[in-house]
Amino acid sequence: RHHSWNPVGVGQKWLKNLHSFNWLRDLRAMGVDEARIAARGYIAHWASENKSRQDYGWAPDVMGGRLAMWAAHFDFFSAGAEEEFYDIFFASYARQARILHAQIGQCKKGVGRLEAIRGLLYAGITLEGRRDYILRALDMLDCELKEQILPDGGHVSRSPQALLESLMICLDI
Repeated sequence: RHHSWNPVGVGQKWLKNLHSFNWLRDLRAMGVDEARIAARGYIAHWASENKSRQDYGWAPDVMGGRLAMWAAHFDFFSAGAEEEFYDIFFASYARQARILHAQIGQCKKGVGRLEAIRGLLYAGITLEGRRDYILRALDMLDCELKEQILPDGGHVSRSPQALLESLMICLDI
């Protein structure tokens, strides 16, 4: 049973976590087939329910997070999948990557931009023939790190949370 991807009464942070699929790590950590099947179901449901780029899940930082999570956990949720799932997944993944590549420059400054860059980089690595995604992501990453990380190692916002999130993204990359 699947629920709404845009529930009423929740905050932006909650929605971002939902749509970026950060919780795939938790399902994977369960280590059971039920979690794998649930993850696959949620991904297919998201892809079928969120086709409009007006939906919350299409913001560049959210899209980047989702692409990174889908790529990083593909071996987990795709094991034993039917051909129909692969068709749905790859069509959605490639479409999101194209849109992110086109819109990444519109992403707000800050940690969110690093999330978008990571997603574009993952898409470039995982999609055949998309070296242009990789090159653009690496160029943007270089610029963003120079802008966001100060000479003393702190984040430009002076927020410990932003520094931790930036570091986690860089370690993931």
